[in-house]
Amino acid sequence: MKPIQYARDAASAVMAIGWMGAAIAAMGARRAWNWAASDKTELIVAQTYPLYTAHTNADELYRACKIAAQGSASKATGITIAVAATNSTVDLGNVKSFGVRLKISNSPLNFKYGAYTVNLQDGATVLTQVVIRPATNVADVVLLGISNNGGQASVIPIANPKIVVVDASSSQTVGDAIFAETLNERDLGLLQ
Repeated sequence: MKPIQYARDAASAVMAIGWMGAAIAAMGARRAWNWAASDKTELIVAQTYPLYTAHTNADELYRACKIAAQGSASKATGITIAVAATNSTVDLGNVKSFGVRLKISNSPLNFKYGAYTVNLQDGATVLTQVVIRPATNVADVVLLGISNNGGQASVIPIANPKIVVVDASSSQTVGDAIFAETLNERDLGLLQ
């Protein structure tokens, strides 16, 4: 079977059908279940979650995401504005997905440039936790829904995706905008 060819230029593919080509290629190459759109954003996996996927290359990761999407082209988006001393939650409802694209931003003068502890949840169940450390005032990341399969991550469908920024361990400040959107088969496209 001929391997899938992936687009490498993320900037030209943003928001197009299959825009995730560069993300899947990068994640597959390093067996990751998370990806930052900018090299100025660092992602640190919380200790209790697997560092690597069971999927050993981009083709396997693409197929796992495609299976988890189960043909869904439904999209949900949500935004919340951070308030003082409260977790920020973006509930994306009952829209089946294989992951979430997350953006956190604020004005250059108000953004704290610190660390954000973020949970990707399926309802009340925490699937993943990462610490996001942006060096710009916009953090743009992709988090895949995973289960811990013998210490390695397997991509799974998410029935009720939810993003929670944990205030107690984050640099979150009043006015931070937290935007999330579900990832579906349309985002994957054919990736050829």
